[in-house]
Amino acid sequence: MKLNESSRGLAFQNLLKQKLGWLFEWELPTIVETVGPHDPSKFADFDEKRLALVKRVQDYLADLSDEVVDKLSDPETPSDDDDKSNWLRHEREAIRQMQKFNPPWYAGGFGHENYRADFEYWAQMSSFTNHEALLLSLGVEPKHFREEEVMNMQSQLERGDTLWLPLVYLLRRREQIERQFRSYGRGHKIDPKEFFEWAHYVQLDMHPEFHSHFVSTGKAQATPNANETDENLDPRVRSSMLKIIATMAVAGYTYNPRDKKSDVTSDIVNDASKLGISLTDDTVRKYLKLSTKMISKDWKPNNS
Repeated sequence: MKLNESSRGLAFQNLLKQKLGWLFEWELPTIVETVGPHDPSKFADFDEKRLALVKRVQDYLADLSDEVVDKLSDPETPSDDDDKSNWLRHEREAIRQMQKFNPPWYAGGFGHENYRADFEYWAQMSSFTNHEALLLSLGVEPKHFREEEVMNMQSQLERGDTLWLPLVYLLRRREQIERQFRSYGRGHKIDPKEFFEWAHYVQLDMHPEFHSHFVSTGKAQATPNANETDENLDPRVRSSMLKIIATMAVAGYTYNPRDKKSDVTSDIVNDASKLGISLTDDTVRKYLKLSTKMISKDWKPNNS
C-alpha cells in the first residue's frame, strides 16, 4: 500500500498525538520577572528534553513503510501484532518519566502569563483574606492556589521535603503576613489600608500592579514611597516615560531584562544620589520591570 504525502503526514500527526499525549503540543510558557525567584530555564530545560524525545519518536516513524504506518493507524490492529507491539514499547518509559516530571506552572517563578492576577478586580475589594493578600502581593490570581494546598506545602516544608524555590518564597511571605495579621479562624479579613501601610513600612517587595481603591492615595502601588505613584499620568505620557526609561537603561546601563542578576538597579540608585536625587532600589526595580514591557519581543542584546 502506498500512502501519498498528505495521508502519511496526517497519519504521523495522529500517531504522535496518541503516543506522546500532551507532550506533543506542549509549548514553552512566557515567564516574566516579577516578585521572588525567577528561573525560566526550568521550562527551557524541560522543553529541550521534550523536543529531543519527540524527534526520536518522529525518526522511528519515518523509517517505517507505508504498510506499517497504515497498520499502526488502524485501531483494529491487535496489540500483539509485532509492529504494533514494537511501536507501543518504543520510548514508552521515557514518555512516562517525562509526563511524570512535568514542571509545575510556578517552577520558573510567579510571572506565568496564565496565572496573573486580575489587579483591577481586586482593587475594588474592600478587604482581603490573608491568603488573598499573599497571592496578590506575588501577582498571582488567588484561585490558582487553594489555602489548603498552601497549608499542605507548609507541612511538607516542616517535614524537610524539598520544594520548588518559588514555593519556599511563598511560604516565607505567608509567615510574614500571618504574624502581622493574625487570622482567628477562616474568613479573617484585612483592611487594604492597613495592609499597604504595613507593606510600605517593612518595604515588602510586591507586584507593582497590586493596588487598592480603598487606600486614600488611590492606587497604592506596592512601592516604598507613596509619593512615587504615577496614577495621575496621562496613559500616553506614562507610555512615553516607560519607553524612555527602557531606552536609557538598555543603551546607557547595558540593562538586559533577561538577566537573572544585574547591578543596573544599584548603579542607577548610586548615579541618582550623585545628582542629589533620592531613589530606592525597589522604586528603580519597579520601573525597570514596567519599562521592559515596551521592549520588542524580537530584541536581542548587542543589537546595532
